Amino acid sequence: MSRFAEPVFIAAGLRTPFGRGGGALAAYDAISLSVPVVQAMAAQAEPDLLVWGTVIPNLGWSNIARETWLDAKLNPTVPAFSVVLACSTSMTATFAAAGMLGGGTDLTMVGGSEVMSRPSIALTADASKRLTDLFAQDATAALAALQSLTPRDYVLPTKGWANRITGRTMGDHMEETAKAWRVSRVAQDDWALKSH
Repeated sequence: MSRFAEPVFIAAGLRTPFGRGGGALAAYDAISLSVPVVQAMAAQAEPDLLVWGTVIPNLGWSNIARETWLDAKLNPTVPAFSVVLACSTSMTATFAAAGMLGGGTDLTMVGGSEVMSRPSIALTADASKRLTDLFAQDATAALAALQSLTPRDYVLPTKGWANRITGRTMGDHMEETAKAWRVSRVAQDDWALKSH
């Protein structure tokens, strides 16, 4: 039995090409890749809501969904919210949108984007405090201090992808599980191809 009062359908789909990190799409950020997809889908039918996901959000963006919608130059009264939930982001975005149907929402647009070539790089808490304190006293000195940062002062992007307790990524777990269940890379690729 469905938990939804009305039937829920996925009515259409569209995506950009996939690329490798540092490859042909590396010059684009996640929003600029999302905009043409959102525009093309909205041209078919304007949704009541946009739900957009990303696994590793850019530190400069407060809401990738809203920023994508506005950059697409679409109706600014349509609400948009973002979902960030690691490898469950797209599934969670879909369920969130479906759960809002009937509550004043008849048509939602769901999607997501990721650009692994351009993850945000953060400073450690210690380095951030040193620079923040310097900026409060003398912005010129703080800018000069940026040159003295070492690799230890940065939080590498892969740390954002790893479980903070185990230090392992979803990919690590996937490889271990595939090995334990004797699922070859070829079998995984075949299943992925059939699922799309």
